[in-house]
Amino acid sequence: MKHVRDFKPFDGSLELLRLIRDLGHEVVIATNGLYKYQSVVIEELGFSRFIDGIRTPDLVGCIKNCREFFNGAQVMIGDNPLFDVYYPASFGLMTVFVGDWERRLRYVMDVWDIDLSNVKPTYSYRDVREMLMAIPDILSH
Repeated sequence: MKHVRDFKPFDGSLELLRLIRDLGHEVVIATNGLYKYQSVVIEELGFSRFIDGIRTPDLVGCIKNCREFFNGAQVMIGDNPLFDVYYPASFGLMTVFVGDWERRLRYVMDVWDIDLSNVKPTYSYRDVREMLMAIPDILSH
């Protein structure tokens, strides 16, 4: 619990979850972490009030690189070029990246030794606050 309280989500994350729900969309948090750990983090951060579910490898049966992980999803919002952009896009999802795309892309390509230089998210924002203004238009497509 001590470490959960030290975790800082992106500024505007709760507002984003609330807005997506208010716009009538289902909100599911997809993570490569195990449910027993991630559910505690989600609860402690107050996210559970605004979500409809959690997808984790132990519940789905695979990590965020298989089609089953994204069944029923239309949009993936995240900060990882591989698991939140490349794989979801390859399964037909619209992707919204949050953060410094070039920096994160270089990091992921270095760590995983995968060439993602031709990968681009559908939308990219430096931070959640910037994305908040655009999310109604993004979700109307």
